[in-house]
Amino acid sequence: MLSRYTSFALFAFVGLGVQVACSAQGDQTDTGLDNNGGSGNNGSGNGGTIGLGGTSSNGGTGGVIPISGTTGAGGSGGTQGGIQCVGNGAGLRAVIRDFQPPYMGLMGHPDFEPQLTKPTAINFFNMVERGIVQPRIDEATRKPLYAGGAGGTNTTMGPAYFTSWFTDTPTVNMTLDYVLPFVEEVVGSGIYVFDRAPFLPIDDGPNCPVMPQTPCLMGNSRNYPTHNYSLTLEFHTKFVYKPGLSFRFSGDDDVWVFVNGALAIDLGGIHQRTEATLNLDSAQPPLEVGKEYILDFFWADRHVTQANFRVETSLDFINCSIDVPR
Repeated sequence: MLSRYTSFALFAFVGLGVQVACSAQGDQTDTGLDNNGGSGNNGSGNGGTIGLGGTSSNGGTGGVIPISGTTGAGGSGGTQGGIQCVGNGAGLRAVIRDFQPPYMGLMGHPDFEPQLTKPTAINFFNMVERGIVQPRIDEATRKPLYAGGAGGTNTTMGPAYFTSWFTDTPTVNMTLDYVLPFVEEVVGSGIYVFDRAPFLPIDDGPNCPVMPQTPCLMGNSRNYPTHNYSLTLEFHTKFVYKPGLSFRFSGDDDVWVFVNGALAIDLGGIHQRTEATLNLDSAQPPLEVGKEYILDFFWADRHVTQANFRVETSLDFINCSIDVPR
């Protein structure tokens, strides 16, 4: 999401290598809430820190984004499994929610284009804002818990507004089920990729995946009507841990990834393309080989004019979606 404002650093997520090896049983839905892996991590408290493979910047003033945990080189790929999940390829089933920002006196969600409601928010654009969410996921709903106070954070307005980011809320958002098709970029590598730049899946017009096509869901953004920005995406899946697996994301804006309920990637805020690599071998407490673990992924695009989304992974997913409360 390239801002209209030019005084900021450009960041990029460094390759999330996720192997999409969904079970050959086909496109199954799993309630997934009875995680068998590392049950001791699912209690209350802050949980452990998942080691990340480091971050980098690719423009502007740059700089390394500090991320807690042991740095690692990332995985070398996994063993390709049965990837037939949707159609003729691997696909993770996600949920997209569409919003409208407040604009020109019209009602909208104030966390999208937050500078329109909180003018000071613009001072924190183009930088990662950690601490928007708590370090443990809500185990009952598989949703992130807001960590800010009643007055919000630098770019968010408070807990009353955050809930609807990843919850169906009539008159506030509209929801669409969406499949992320992954491809093995280098045959035999075991690294599967979903890459869209720009990632604008619900623009008004003939490419809208629902009817009517205009408006598409809530419609193109009022403040930048050529595209439908202001949206969130979440997906939930399971994988079986083995050494050498990695998960890398590159994009903008907010991204949170939880593994076994613990916050593993925290790239909140309104920023340019930024990347982070998750090295599961560095997880604390360590993951157990052969155990199943849940991965919960959350993304938001909250400001025009770019929306980038790339996931690379060598994970062996054993299903393509987990049913969670909407």
